[in-house]
Amino acid sequence: MLSFLASHGVKPSVLVEAGSVEFIKEYIIQGRGISFLYKPEVQLEAKMGLLKPLELVEGPISIQTVIVVPDGVTLSPPSRAFLDVVGSPQSSEAK
Repeated sequence: MLSFLASHGVKPSVLVEAGSVEFIKEYIIQGRGISFLYKPEVQLEAKMGLLKPLELVEGPISIQTVIVVPDGVTLSPPSRAFLDVVGSPQSSEAK
């Protein structure tokens, strides 16, 4: 996100990282900033008029993510199927 913003000449004055989506939403509702969140995570607050989702003019933005699984644990069939759907190269090893 920071490189995307920098490429458009935007430099945030404050950067806050939080491990709780609820904390981030409350922070935004209080008018203390903006955030990039997954659409399903803000649907209720948007319907209530607490948050206003904005569509990006330029898009899509790719987000790197990592899927982690417990070491040495046999995954359930639904978990293995999910890894197969998302195309995890480790899905066969995680079985």
